[in-house]
Amino acid sequence: MPVIRKESDQPRDLNRVSASRVSQIEEASGVAPVERDAPGKKYSDVIMARLSPGRRNVFKAFFSEHGLTMNSGVEMCVEYVMEQVRSGNLRISKAGIR
Repeated sequence: MPVIRKESDQPRDLNRVSASRVSQIEEASGVAPVERDAPGKKYSDVIMARLSPGRRNVFKAFFSEHGLTMNSGVEMCVEYVMEQVRSGNLRISKAGIR
């Protein structure tokens, strides 16, 4: 049975696991390696929206009522608006949607 070796006493980032440690764990567990995102790409597909107080709960309740998660509901809404703008049915600006 493989033994997991202790790494040197270098400063460590406790939120990351080194590549050598991951390979040791995979080898010891017999699990196939998993493809990982390139470093620095951790949040490449994450957006942050600041909402007025209580709006998150209103949106979440609305999407939940229709069997959707917040992510899928917001994504569907944005795609719909983009489609309508491209087809000429809507106009968007800083002032709002027309």
